[in-house]
Amino acid sequence: MMEKPKYELSMCVTTLYGAEPKWLQIIEMIEHYRLQGVEHFYLHIHNATTYDLKIVNEYVRTGELEVHYLYERDQRTDDHWQMVSIADCLMWSRKESKWTIFADLDERILMTEYNGTILDYLREIKDEKIASVKFRQQWMLKTELLPEKYKDEKQFYSISENVASTGHMSSTTEKVNATDASLYLIDGIDRFAWYLKRATKDTLKKASNISTLYGYEFEHEITVTVTSWQRTGFRVYCRYLNKSNKEIGEGEESITYPDYMVNCPKRTGTWKIGISVEKTGEFEALPLVNRMMREPKYELSMCVAPLYGAEPKWLQIIEMIEHFKLQYVRTGELEVHYLYERDQRTDNHWHMVNIADCLIWSRKESKWTIFADLDERILMTEYNGTILDYLREIKDEKIAGIQFRQQWVLKTELLPEKYEGENQIEKWMPAHRWHNSSAIGPSGHTAKCIIDSSKVFRMWVHNVEEYFPGHGYFMKKLTPEEGLVRHYRDQTLGSWGEKWLNSTLRFGPLRLTDYPTKFLGKLTTLVKKRARYVLRSRNHQAESIAVLLKTAYEEYVALHSSKTKESTAYPQVIHVSPHHAINSNDVHATSSVLSSDDTEIQCIQCNHNITFQFKQHNKSNKSIQLQTPIHVQ
Repeated sequence: MMEKPKYELSMCVTTLYGAEPKWLQIIEMIEHYRLQGVEHFYLHIHNATTYDLKIVNEYVRTGELEVHYLYERDQRTDDHWQMVSIADCLMWSRKESKWTIFADLDERILMTEYNGTILDYLREIKDEKIASVKFRQQWMLKTELLPEKYKDEKQFYSISENVASTGHMSSTTEKVNATDASLYLIDGIDRFAWYLKRATKDTLKKASNISTLYGYEFEHEITVTVTSWQRTGFRVYCRYLNKSNKEIGEGEESITYPDYMVNCPKRTGTWKIGISVEKTGEFEALPLVNRMMREPKYELSMCVAPLYGAEPKWLQIIEMIEHFKLQYVRTGELEVHYLYERDQRTDNHWHMVNIADCLIWSRKESKWTIFADLDERILMTEYNGTILDYLREIKDEKIAGIQFRQQWVLKTELLPEKYEGENQIEKWMPAHRWHNSSAIGPSGHTAKCIIDSSKVFRMWVHNVEEYFPGHGYFMKKLTPEEGLVRHYRDQTLGSWGEKWLNSTLRFGPLRLTDYPTKFLGKLTTLVKKRARYVLRSRNHQAESIAVLLKTAYEEYVALHSSKTKESTAYPQVIHVSPHHAINSNDVHATSSVLSSDDTEIQCIQCNHNITFQFKQHNKSNKSIQLQTPIHVQ
């Protein structure tokens, strides 16, 4: 319900599918249309490689691109996914953008003799009856697949110089707004003086580079989270851009403090923020995430530790989310930030980036925020209610968080790689499968917390490192009778069993424990439902193909045996028309249903009209056409 469109010109990009690497096409396409005045991109993804997604997610992070994912809950060919993309993007862009381009990833719309950009042309249209402009097509014959990965700049035939390069914006005469310093007070002094005092005792260090993550606008400052490792206490410069992507004044000196954060004074008219290591150096412009809420949007949210490691995580993700939803965690339901390896580090150092960013991410948006890992289930024990019920009973404004003690549930197997059906879910859900547990750890030992992030200045994995001063904030530590953490800790990953099991046994002998029965039934139902909805389709399709193959083969045998005594004397080609599109991988996966020593099954044509060829060794080729198409329902 916008009074006027947010963008003048946006673009709906056709669904990403197919095997060709797309990363270079994505970059060239976006940069081309940015030069034509496009401000925002809408993209649907049906399939893309992890490498392609690195590029996609970078543009998402900078606010230039939004993504909707299309999942294969029912099978169809790629052109049918394109129609879903078009229908959704029509609604997605309506009212948000004045004009919207609909084009493919490999298409470049251009003005020819007109001396201006696409946006310039559209701005000249005054006739309100004109609802669209249509461009005729010219095909450029592409004869090679694009490279799979980036190697160096020599891969490119040419590289444009200074094309909308962030950090080289021309300055404007817009006035810098030096907000009243009294609004910035922390512990009775200007907040930026307080940051400087705590960040360094000597002169500030000079950073060689800085990598930014997100920019959050609060009432009294803009906080930029960064991913650069070992950068605390370095001098950097805040760079401000207005709605037209013009820089507002000169860079403002600031510091990297606390860990993985830079705080910038606010300036009137700022739409984007960037951080550079030199006053006029290059920087990446980030859109501002609004954190100037009068009231939190959510009562209870959760910051999940970064996902890394080789173990399949789909079942853990579903169980974790559904568990905490039963505890009344409410979001939309999930937001994701991607962490890229611009500089190398071990996984635990990425965890600290996650905590710093999520502290700011949740601040002002959620009243309470859980900080926990994917394999942890925080529970109330003897308290007769949910986590949210307990938090609602807290009336002391000095309580900035509650802390839960840890109990390790010894996980001894890796979770399954793929979904196979509902029986698998109940067999493998951590809540069902593992019960052998340690004694409860002592207070503060690897504890996990739920905090009010507006009261916490610095957060760590297991506790609060520093509260905002002057208010007497503190952490309330819960007893095991009130609540605890069930941590399904794998014994092999990271050699945890070798390193830490003996130390946990010092807390007491192992015992069998269970996930609470009052939640287990509903949790199981929810996990099954979500897994079935998202993951079942391809497995169900494979089962359907197996039935189709068997039926087709039996029909051939019946038809052939009426003409000869040797029912399997001839090889066969059977033409069938399944109701859904079939992928050749599905056929290969189900061919074992009919395969034997003398039979081979192949998918000859994989689209709506499927040909299955049954070959028998040392036989001559003959074929029949089924009179009635067989449909996969």
